[in-house]
Amino acid sequence: MVALQTSSIAQLVPDILLEIFDLLARDDKNGNTPLVSSILCCQEWRRLASSVLYKHVVLDQDRLEMFVNNRMSCEVTSLTIVMSAVGVNPSDPSMAIQKADVRKASLRKLCSLIGDIKPATISISVDIPFPCTVMPEIASIVHSLPESCTGLEIDIRHSSSFNPTLARTSAWSMPQAHPHLCDSIRAVLPQLEHFRLRLPVLCSAIFSSSQDLRRQAIHAPLLRTCLVNLSLRQPGRFNRAAWAIKCGDNYARTPHIGQQEQLPSALPPMKEILRDFAHRNSSSLERLWVLDVKPMDQSDLKDHAAWIRRDFLSNASYPIPVWVLGVFNQDNCVARVPSPTNPEEIEDWVSRTDLVETVAEGGTWAATNTSARLPIRDVQKYKPPHWILSGSEYRRRNHISCTIWENEEVTGERILPRGPGELMQQWNLHEITPPGWTRDSFADSSMVRA
Repeated sequence: MVALQTSSIAQLVPDILLEIFDLLARDDKNGNTPLVSSILCCQEWRRLASSVLYKHVVLDQDRLEMFVNNRMSCEVTSLTIVMSAVGVNPSDPSMAIQKADVRKASLRKLCSLIGDIKPATISISVDIPFPCTVMPEIASIVHSLPESCTGLEIDIRHSSSFNPTLARTSAWSMPQAHPHLCDSIRAVLPQLEHFRLRLPVLCSAIFSSSQDLRRQAIHAPLLRTCLVNLSLRQPGRFNRAAWAIKCGDNYARTPHIGQQEQLPSALPPMKEILRDFAHRNSSSLERLWVLDVKPMDQSDLKDHAAWIRRDFLSNASYPIPVWVLGVFNQDNCVARVPSPTNPEEIEDWVSRTDLVETVAEGGTWAATNTSARLPIRDVQKYKPPHWILSGSEYRRRNHISCTIWENEEVTGERILPRGPGELMQQWNLHEITPPGWTRDSFADSSMVRA
């Protein structure tokens, strides 16, 4: 300690030390080791280094368990929780149920800490086996959010499932009634500036007053961006996209993975209240988008799956077709995305489907290089991250093309429908054959002069 007090670095003012600690935090090579060492150095450094180390906290299921068991109570700027999918043994789901129960217990413990850590932004992404649910745990966390929290993201999915009959042979039973998550979200909307939501079930109670027979849209005077994602699966070529469904039961009713039939969207019963919500909060809202899903028509080989961006401020919709780059490149897909600021302009983007989905959402929320999930602060300045390539850049680097690109080069025209359309338009994304051209009826056929 004496050596530290007499060293020149000990004479640095707090602002300079904070700059140094911030640079250390960005050093990917050494991770958090230098910051942790600084915390252990002395009381003054502990205070300053902790404010940087715990600025943007990212927790997976294991780190969350340690975080809540150690009852960490330091204040953070943002809190990101990511719980990845749980594998399920179809004949014996007991292990998956145990893992789900541990995650639910960690979320319950987090609820009691939220008031102490005071996050300005919180992002919760949970992938849990159906029919398990984390709705009551998330509802309690949202209910406990401090007034200082102005950014909220909730993303709940079911990428795996199990047979409840088999599960009842273990110490598990179907979920019971619990606080309605939509009600909890509605209570905090007036304090939020940024909000993103993807749920297995959804209803208009999020955006409208509680018990009134004539539901009135609530006032959210600070809200700048609001995105509701209704695609519970990425829109894929084989129609494995499940549509969100209307709230009703006390547990999630998302179908088993791979369900083939198209489910009704949750959007139609919410359309009018969302329109009223957009109108009432138009002075603050910069973006109110719903990302819908159009599965591929299995009977039409030239049809395409798509996200549909439904813009409730401009009262228009824009299709975002998605296709894979070929049988030998299934990992990457192409999404044809309208510009967030000028939707008349479109550009192709190439990456994994989950990454391209961020571009389809206009980067409303995105992951930083430390995996923290944060809302976009300026919707006019969003640019996709460098690991998502434009179509032209991808082709230049990899010398890989696809039939759609080749046919458009030959004809000089776009062959997929583009927006804008009416807000609730049901888009047909069958490939167009321009006048004067013809092609064979099979998929991926080339255009030739008629």
